[in-house]
Amino acid sequence: LDSARPGACGGAERARCVRVWRVRGARVCLDRQQKLYMLALVVLGAAAPGRGPVAGPTPGPRVVYGSDDRRDHYALNDNDAADVMAKSLLENAIMAHVIRSDLGSPDSDGVYRVLDDYPDFGRLGPARGMCDDQRFLRDPRLSYCSATWVGEDRVITAGHCVEDQFDCDNAAYVFKYYVTGRLQSGDPTFPEITTDDVYLCSSVTTDFADGGTDIALIKLDRAVVGGRTPPIYQKSQVPTTFGQKLLMIGFPDGLPAKVEDGGAVSDTGSSNGYEFFTASTDAFGGNSGSGVFDEQGTMIGVLVRGVTDYVSDDERGCTVVNELPNSAGGEGITYVDRITELQPSQPSPPPPPPSPP
Repeated sequence: LDSARPGACGGAERARCVRVWRVRGARVCLDRQQKLYMLALVVLGAAAPGRGPVAGPTPGPRVVYGSDDRRDHYALNDNDAADVMAKSLLENAIMAHVIRSDLGSPDSDGVYRVLDDYPDFGRLGPARGMCDDQRFLRDPRLSYCSATWVGEDRVITAGHCVEDQFDCDNAAYVFKYYVTGRLQSGDPTFPEITTDDVYLCSSVTTDFADGGTDIALIKLDRAVVGGRTPPIYQKSQVPTTFGQKLLMIGFPDGLPAKVEDGGAVSDTGSSNGYEFFTASTDAFGGNSGSGVFDEQGTMIGVLVRGVTDYVSDDERGCTVVNELPNSAGGEGITYVDRITELQPSQPSPPPPPPSPP
């Protein structure tokens, strides 16, 4: 990275810049040759335990607890009420945070084609050096973080995903990055992503970079269209309970959206003033910003950190998902009501006019 140029990737530079990297707190802009070099380093070193993903910033990586409960959109059961609720949330509110230059531009029909011919080296199996018996090997790793639309032009995500306006200027928020089926080869199929499904970050409000809570409120470049319905989210403090079941939807390691409903609360956060709680959700780097919901579909938290994602299988010389018992749940989830501290207070209504004498 000695040859990487500091800068904001703006103006003419933006056309050559393909991804923003943070190195020891500094922002650098990599051109295509440098990105390929970095990708080669990631692939060669993918088997190293604890390696954070390229797909997203990770104050702490993530892990699988017990069995791997992650499911694709097409695997949800339309006859199961919980799955119907999860599918509705996924289709209506869950957004992938994608670096704008990675997303590209729409074609003349207003369709984004980035997933049509996704390169093999960018798929999970080759990119991570995964063992052949692992899941989702043919999935692309497009996204950077996860986010949840909560109405009009507002999105909630993790503070470390968008620390400042520089990060915001490089962020797009995308609906419909989920798998509708799989070909015999294992390659996933996707719904068409159009201009009505893609929004740009206009501004961000967070105090994470100044030592505040790991949560951020995004203002999009326009209000969301398409008749979508946002979820309800907790605007006041409602502590979780030990063992409470959770639903999380996001983009683990940059993969297409996965629904994870096998996690439970392992620590309610009473010792930290209910700023965050911990749970056994199967989460990975890239899940940062994922909405966490209760069994009624109310958003109660935002996934922000955890423990090691992948470990090396030394006998086979490849990488596997790190599996821990459910009792070891250590994924950190910010209570979503903390977002109210970032929202401007509503002005008091003017007093009524005086009564006539």
